[in-house]
Amino acid sequence: VTGVEIIDTLPDALQNVSWTCTASAGSSCSASGVQNGNVNTMVNLSPGGTATITVQAKVKSTASGTITNTAYLSSPIDPVANNTQASDSTVITAPVIESDLRVEVISPGTVITGTTFTMTVTVTNLGSSTATNVVFTQQLHPGTEFVLTVPGSPTCTHAGGTVACNLGNLASGASIQIKVVLIPRPAVLGLIYFQSGVTANENDPNGSNNTVTTSVLIT
Repeated sequence: VTGVEIIDTLPDALQNVSWTCTASAGSSCSASGVQNGNVNTMVNLSPGGTATITVQAKVKSTASGTITNTAYLSSPIDPVANNTQASDSTVITAPVIESDLRVEVISPGTVITGTTFTMTVTVTNLGSSTATNVVFTQQLHPGTEFVLTVPGSPTCTHAGGTVACNLGNLASGASIQIKVVLIPRPAVLGLIYFQSGVTANENDPNGSNNTVTTSVLIT
C-alpha cells in the first residue's frame, strides 16, 4: 500500500515534541531523521510490513489529570474501516517533593572549664528537591554561656538558651556550616548535652537524621 497518511496531533499538555518514523524491510517512511511537532507523514507498506512512529515529549509542569492521545491513519486501500484510529491515556501525577535534611555536629569532646569551645554544625540536603525555609535550632545546656555564632545575626540568633538559624533554601546535595561558640559556666563539671535539629517546609522521608544529641565533657 502506498500513500498511507498518519496524523497525530499531540495533546497541549506536552512540550518539546519530536518524533521519528522507522519502517520494516520493504516498507518506507517519507519522513527521515528527527521531526519536530505534531505527526503528519506518509508511509508506504509492503504486504505484512510495518511503520513505527516514536514520539518523545516532555509533560508541562502545569499538566494534571489524564492525557489522551489519538493517532489516525488514512489509506487508499483499507477494507476494514474501524481500525483507522487508536487512543491511549496516561494519568499525570504530581512529582514527589522531598528534602532529606541531615544535621551533624562536631564537638571538641573534652573542654577545660573556663575556656571557650566551638561546636561545628553541618546541615546537608540529601533529598532530590530543594529544601525551603530551612531552620536549624540548638538547645544549649544551662551550664554554658553563649558567646557567638558564625554566621551571626540576623541569620543566627540566641535567646533563652536556644540558638536558631534561618538558613533559607538549600539545594539538593548542598550543605551549609554553622559554628556555635560557648563557654562553660563556673563550677560546671562532667558531661553536658546539647540537642540540635533541622526542619524545612518539604516532607522529609527520613526523620532520623533531623536531630542529634551531642555531649561535651567539662574537666
